[in-house]
Amino acid sequence: MKASVIREMSLTELRERIENDKSSYQKLKMNHVVSTLENPLKLKYARKAIARMATELTKRERDEVAGSATTKAPAVAKKVAAKETDDNTEA
Repeated sequence: MKASVIREMSLTELRERIENDKSSYQKLKMNHVVSTLENPLKLKYARKAIARMATELTKRERDEVAGSATTKAPAVAKKVAAKETDDNTEA
């Protein structure tokens, strides 16, 4: 799956797709253990597709948290930044 297609998905679609792909990957892996697959590289491609989607999901969740943290409590963010600066100057 291409990164451009993954970026176009919504968060719910992305979560559902990851769960579906993980379960199909497990089935594929089990089938490979029982009898070898015609193309064992399918395992590699499925694993990488899941990783791409998980990376995009993590990125979006991190951006969402970062965006809400700066809008809800900018004073807290300033205090944390000031504390980190103080800690660095003491060392």
